[in-house]
Amino acid sequence: MALKIIEPAKTLKTYWSKYYDLHALVPAKEVLKLNKSKSLDAVEKCYLNGTNFNYTLYKKENNNPVMSIDFRGIGYRFSEDGKYIEFRPDPRFTDKGRPYKLKLKAAKEFQYPYFIISIDSENEISKKTHIEIIEGMIENFISKNDFQKKANELFSKDIKIIANFKPFEIKKYIIDFIIIPLEKNIGKKHNKFKDIVSLYEKRIINKGANILSAELNVPKINGFTDKNPDKPLFGPGGECRVKAETGFLCELDDGHKKIVQTVLIINSIFPDSLKLAENIAKYLVFKKYLGRVLPGRLSQYKE
Repeated sequence: MALKIIEPAKTLKTYWSKYYDLHALVPAKEVLKLNKSKSLDAVEKCYLNGTNFNYTLYKKENNNPVMSIDFRGIGYRFSEDGKYIEFRPDPRFTDKGRPYKLKLKAAKEFQYPYFIISIDSENEISKKTHIEIIEGMIENFISKNDFQKKANELFSKDIKIIANFKPFEIKKYIIDFIIIPLEKNIGKKHNKFKDIVSLYEKRIINKGANILSAELNVPKINGFTDKNPDKPLFGPGGECRVKAETGFLCELDDGHKKIVQTVLIINSIFPDSLKLAENIAKYLVFKKYLGRVLPGRLSQYKE
């Protein structure tokens, strides 16, 4: 059910609060220029006017929205007044995938960063863990966005140097002098969530547990049916397709009990979200395992 926000939504506190404000349940019409859309028909625009995003990130310096996130399926979310409550889809909507498909369609048209995440979890995810997942998604977005921006700047600056290069020389130049240096530089700035996952993984391996992780090739994700999984996310007519490479599975077995977690992510602007899905799946599995074997002492692994 769409919820309208009369007054500015309460800002949710995150690791990124110094630079960005995170709001819950911001109406889609306040984020996307639906009236200017050329890909949506009148019925679709009217439908989207009554929807919202679970979370929208605003840049503090200009109060512009920079990305939005939807958590798909039954689970807990933050309300516009900052309460962590259980969310269930409105039973009146028979096509539960429609709002996500249309928001993806509009976000793609306007090149607006929009992420849909589906977490297959048998247990309720705590408020703290929920925020940490959002922080990881923000970190991934900022890192990729900075990378693309700086890569384009460097490429434009060096265009005269590589103008007469052969194709294989251009590729090597881009890898050696743009991609690798940027990955090292940007990776140091935006890696808090990723570093926590790596630290958890090392500690768990040292305890002798077996970790299995694999990319999921799933053409159907929670109601998003794709009869042509090898084709692009958006077809010639603007129809939305699921990219199969956005799923990741992590399984941990310590000889006593298996912990399995799958995470599926779709986004509107980047080629895929595989690494992000991998880190979130591992984070949830590792945190659950360490919370079981070291109850009350999990915080030491963040030092």
